Amino acid sequence: MHVLALYRAALSISANVPEGNGRFAKADRRNFFGIARSSAQECVLLLKLASRRGHPPVEEHASLKAQLEEIARMLAGLINGLDNCCHLSPSKLSNEIILSLRSP
Repeated sequence: MHVLALYRAALSISANVPEGNGRFAKADRRNFFGIARSSAQECVLLLKLASRRGHPPVEEHASLKAQLEEIARMLAGLINGLDNCCHLSPSKLSNEIILSLRSP
């Protein structure tokens, strides 16, 4: 059960980043990026719960957790960067997040 919830939360990250990136209003972008960040944090919790049942193997848990924490940091930077748009390219950072979700 936790594995399915983890899959859904991970899918939410990868769906909300491009959707937010496609919005023109900062408030809309912030909302979708915030949902993606919350989903990343949810994934960390669900990963912990799933690991108690042996999914994923112990060896993979630390690596996956570190990747999720990095994604959450990138999303936080993306959200914070909306106010400093000349210092941060939202589409470049959102592309980095999407690529990190695709890497094994």
